[in-house]
Amino acid sequence: MIRPYSAGGNVVLPSGRSLEAILDVFYSRHCNAPILPLVVRAVLEPGEKALPLLPAVECCLIDHAATNLLFTDDLHHLTDMDRLTARGMEIGANLRTMRQTRASILVELGRYEEAIALFLSTADMPNSPFEEALVSYFLTRAYAGTGDLPQAETNLQKLRGLAASPEASPLVTKLPDKAQRVLEALEKQRLAPNY
Repeated sequence: MIRPYSAGGNVVLPSGRSLEAILDVFYSRHCNAPILPLVVRAVLEPGEKALPLLPAVECCLIDHAATNLLFTDDLHHLTDMDRLTARGMEIGANLRTMRQTRASILVELGRYEEAIALFLSTADMPNSPFEEALVSYFLTRAYAGTGDLPQAETNLQKLRGLAASPEASPLVTKLPDKAQRVLEALEKQRLAPNY
């Protein structure tokens, strides 16, 4: 499994191990297992015998589970992701990646206005080109969903520029076509006669 992006810096836990190293081990052990049930159990249904998770670990688990779901297009778990990312916002609303991940899930849920507001709240925070492409992709979809096609097109053009970069990941190079298909589907729906 390719990890979509880093956990947001090399956070060092009280044990002295980096969060990146712990997540690498987690992914190497569970890359073939469905990650979502593991995170739901750890975060939302820990039970009385569970050790409490550090907020940084909890946020990273939520972020990685949601991102994994978004990249696999396995969206039949959106209700769980809605609950998980809402929990992530309770403990990590100051984290750019948590806000952007929550906003992405809100786009998938069709809650476009909320998603746009969350994405715009991170506009002054630095993003990698990869993350910037993801934000542009989901903003394209969110603006299209609200009917603001000029803003959707502006974000799609930005996405195309990021995807054209020689450093763009294979995932990023596919996003403009995916976003274009969403815009075309919405345009067909808009032009369809209402009987």
